[in-house]
Amino acid sequence: MSEATNRGIGAPDLATIYRWRKGQLPQNAKSYLQLCGLLDIDPFAMIEIVPGQEEKAIRRLNVAFWAAAWPHPALKFISEFFGQQFEWPPIQVAEYYKRRWETFEIFHNPSVKANYYANIALRTKNRQLLYKPCVFHFAYRQAIQTRVMPWVQYGIVEISEFRTKLIDINGRTQNSYNIDRQQNIYIGTWFGPGAAEFRIASIHAFDAWLDPDCDASLRFIA
Repeated sequence: MSEATNRGIGAPDLATIYRWRKGQLPQNAKSYLQLCGLLDIDPFAMIEIVPGQEEKAIRRLNVAFWAAAWPHPALKFISEFFGQQFEWPPIQVAEYYKRRWETFEIFHNPSVKANYYANIALRTKNRQLLYKPCVFHFAYRQAIQTRVMPWVQYGIVEISEFRTKLIDINGRTQNSYNIDRQQNIYIGTWFGPGAAEFRIASIHAFDAWLDPDCDASLRFIA
């Protein structure tokens, strides 16, 4: 682990923390990520979207990404996740948390089976996450032998106190309600006709595995 990862990037000074405590929110992406790192909460979990307005909100963020014109400067960090990324998840974001991303990877071989929903089980490891949101980022890239392809994030899954929310890159949203935060969460994702690598990433420790026998309550719709 690099020295920068061990100490974090640009830890906020006391004056900055005091302004945050007084309700003065971060005005740029760096300050926003400093606050997220201090709270140990994924930056996407701090974005509040009015229920029922997810599709409209994600559409606005996609337009902002392609136009490089963010409605608020703090949201510029999203450019490290959206679009085609050869380095994903972004190492520089994890450095604000003084650790590396936790990841789980799956290789889809269509010669074995194709065009079906693979069911993935997720479970958080840290008991402290019973009291704060945990976000899982989902991405894929085409598996081509002749060259390395970029990663494309296609959605997130956020587990909060009593609810699991799935939001895809187009803003389509699904919810399920948790009786126990320590129970497994089952997510379906489409394995199509072409070979591909899938990666799940979280700033918090988790377990994940393919479970063909489970019934996924939430799915990333193909």
